[in-house]
Amino acid sequence: MEWFWIALLPPFFYGLNVIIDQYLTRSIFVHSPIALQVVSGFFCPPLALGILLYMPEVFAVPITDIGIIILAAWLYMIGIIPYLYALQADDSSVCAPIFQATPILIYIFGVLILGEHVTLEKMLYSLIVLTGAIAIAWDHDLRRLRWRTLGLLLLFMLVCAFFVILLRYVSADVHWLSVTFWSLVGFTSLALIEVILMPKVKGEIMTAIKQARWKILFWGFLQEFLDNAGTASMVAALAIAPSAYMVSVVNSFQPVFIMIVAGVLSFIVPGIYDRPNFGFKTAQKIFATALILTGLYLLYSSG
Repeated sequence: MEWFWIALLPPFFYGLNVIIDQYLTRSIFVHSPIALQVVSGFFCPPLALGILLYMPEVFAVPITDIGIIILAAWLYMIGIIPYLYALQADDSSVCAPIFQATPILIYIFGVLILGEHVTLEKMLYSLIVLTGAIAIAWDHDLRRLRWRTLGLLLLFMLVCAFFVILLRYVSADVHWLSVTFWSLVGFTSLALIEVILMPKVKGEIMTAIKQARWKILFWGFLQEFLDNAGTASMVAALAIAPSAYMVSVVNSFQPVFIMIVAGVLSFIVPGIYDRPNFGFKTAQKIFATALILTGLYLLYSSG
């Protein structure tokens, strides 16, 4: 079960990153979430340089594997765009649970591409997890799901599922630090391409830098650390876990982290995060979270 404890790290790191993303899209990058996606790519080189100095063998990775990793990184960066728009419209405690549908997509890709096998029993337990996630996303006031948010996040989840499968494919033969290094190269290279091909985004980035330079630097470096720490720990878990599907299911803990941290921050930074009302909505989130944890317990106890 060593892989399980390693697999718990990505949802924690990514959860903190989601909370920061919500802050940035609602404060500094209100008019251009795409600019935030591009800026994030320019914070990758320092970490990539650190990995290179520690492990020069990154250049020994087969060119085919390098191409797959960079392609996966590009897809992930593109998938971030609809995610940021969804996060700008809805609270992180609403968006994050919807991500829990990703394991189903990963399961499908894993079976079709990698030939992985997951039992029907585990699929049923996973549905309990997903039921809890959907319960959190239900808008009680409007009595419907947030379809625009669901659509945007579905695009992101499809990309994430394919991203995980591609990393799973190369992680068995390539050291996780090498995978992280070439992922960083992919993130930065796409950011450069976007700046060259999208002058409007470049102008929005320059405006944001003039208005909040030091905030961008602080949050940018912190986010890159969290994001790449999550990616690195995910790659490490993928290398020893029974399947990519199982690693992704553990990510179901992410809404728990987000609900707690965002709830606390709502009293510190009002207007950015939805403050818990300690009524039906809070009870709804607690009940749904309990479903998620119950599903995970049954999943792991099934062996």
